Amino acid sequence: MSIITKMLRMDGVYWPPQGSDDNGQPVWGNPVALKVRWEASAVEFINPDGRAEMSKALVYVSADVEVGGVLWLAVTPTVANGAPPPLQQIAPSKQPYDNPDAAEVRRFDKLPDLKCRRFLRTAYIGISGVAHAPGGRRISGT
Repeated sequence: MSIITKMLRMDGVYWPPQGSDDNGQPVWGNPVALKVRWEASAVEFINPDGRAEMSKALVYVSADVEVGGVLWLAVTPTVANGAPPPLQQIAPSKQPYDNPDAAEVRRFDKLPDLKCRRFLRTAYIGISGVAHAPGGRRISGT
């Protein structure tokens, strides 16, 4: 087992971006349980638009995620085999922003190990400047 695998001890939920609805509001796919390591840290990074932003967390994830998706650190019971518990036990809501502290992925990096067999996947959770109401609706003016 590599150090990359050993460090992913927390449970997280990821909602992939699926575009927007007729009103321009974001739409997300079905939630996916991931093993993560969530580090609350302010790190300056360059977003895909080339602008500098500050992260509110770095999240190491067990699978690829997309910019614009939503990650949430779940508080879950421990499972003996190390697999994430069923989603019904993790996320109280299927809408990402109904879950406290869910945040948008602002950048994603993927670095291979020396043998190119495993990858260190890092998601930068930024403060996007867009607030969300329950249900994922964007609130203007924030």
